Amino acid sequence: MRTALVLPLLAAALTGSASLGLAALIVPPNGAGCFDPVDFGAQPLPGFDSRPGAQAAIDAAVAAGGGRVCFGAGRWHLTRAPIGSYNRFAALSTHGAHIEITGAGPGTVLEISGDQGASDLWVIALDPGAHDITIRDLTIDTSAATNTDEQTHAIEVGSGLGTGFVEDVRIERVRFVHPAATDGSRKGDCLRMVGATPESSVRRVTVIGSTFTSCARSGIAIQRNVFDLVIEGNQFTEAGDQDIDSEPTGSGLNGSVAVIGNVFHDDTTVAQGTFAVTIGGISEPMARVTVANNVFEGRGINFYRTADTTVTGNTFVTNMTEGRGVINIENVTERMVVQGNVVRRSGVTGAPIRVIHHSGHGASHLVIANNVLTNDTPGGGVDMESAQDVTVSGNEITWTVPAPQAAGVRLRSVIVPADGVMISGNRIAGPSLMAGVFLGASPQPFKAVSIVGNMARGAARALRCDQSVAGNYTQPIVHAANYWQAPVQCAAATLVSSLP
Repeated sequence: MRTALVLPLLAAALTGSASLGLAALIVPPNGAGCFDPVDFGAQPLPGFDSRPGAQAAIDAAVAAGGGRVCFGAGRWHLTRAPIGSYNRFAALSTHGAHIEITGAGPGTVLEISGDQGASDLWVIALDPGAHDITIRDLTIDTSAATNTDEQTHAIEVGSGLGTGFVEDVRIERVRFVHPAATDGSRKGDCLRMVGATPESSVRRVTVIGSTFTSCARSGIAIQRNVFDLVIEGNQFTEAGDQDIDSEPTGSGLNGSVAVIGNVFHDDTTVAQGTFAVTIGGISEPMARVTVANNVFEGRGINFYRTADTTVTGNTFVTNMTEGRGVINIENVTERMVVQGNVVRRSGVTGAPIRVIHHSGHGASHLVIANNVLTNDTPGGGVDMESAQDVTVSGNEITWTVPAPQAAGVRLRSVIVPADGVMISGNRIAGPSLMAGVFLGASPQPFKAVSIVGNMARGAARALRCDQSVAGNYTQPIVHAANYWQAPVQCAAATLVSSLP
């Protein structure tokens, strides 16, 4: 019976039929429970266009209410869907449900090659309406594609085609080989997620155990209307831009992202920019963010407009190409914990941790605690501007080179007063520092500040207080039980051991 079903489809494929699928004939899953593209006329043969047969296998699985589409080992050549297809910007696409697209491991390769006509192309697209979709155990290879476009992506999750949410997506053990085009044409991301509208949001996506071998632009691009994203246990080895890029454009919201247990290994002579990862929101902060237990080799991480964030247990060994922080925090920062990280900075002079106001907004309710920070440049340690209700506690801050303009902990009140500041229990050491702790009331005032139980060695001044206007230290500073090896230069403020 299966032979009778297969032969008409195979014959149609071999004669170059423009369309295969349910209109031709429905093939049930094989004995292994798979919708096998071979049964629909696809073949892993050089130059053979397997797109029609592979798409027909996906469509048959959708029509059956769900199922596995199983690609065997070999290189499966795919082309763009023809005009008149539901998604003519993709090689393979679905807006169906309960589908697995699987391979037999890295030796299953879905490839596109040749001239792409400078047009948008997604090797696999999950269109609005798609849900409960898994892509796993295969390689996507676009290395032989030429004349590509900046919207040439390996996988597109969400698009402007159709309506409905894209939900419950899992991308597991996928190897991305998506390098810059050899002819110099533009090219896009390995994995791009976008909800074109709130009504077509992307929700509940897990990317796990995958290898981003090479990505022309970003490894994972997070655009607008993306929620509840988990990126866990992946390897990022080369990206033209950022490994994870959450810098959404347009209108909409984002929320809930966990980046856990990944390895980012970046060649800073190849990659664009100084950050492996950027996490940010659009009109509102990206809220509910966890970045934990990752290894960053080469570049740092940037937070731009975030809320309810934890950054814990990460290791950074970097060669920075800009003066921004290895852990860089800009714009709105509401309720953030940076704790238990190990950071070593080399390259361009700057700080391991930097907090800076931007576009009239700054940080509040920020805890920087129990980090081990080593600076191989003459930049700062924990360097902050315009932060309120901030705790800097229990950090080990060390320099391996002289840093005569640097401080272990530095805070300036540029656009808002410094209020509710606790600096305690930090150990600061360097061969030549400007100060252990530096406070700059410029131009905004300082209010409630406590500096307790710190140790500073190798600093010209243990505590230095500057101000741009007399009287900017409006309240006494609680200053007690510090182990200082240098004098205090803080005549601008009143120092007391306790209040009241």
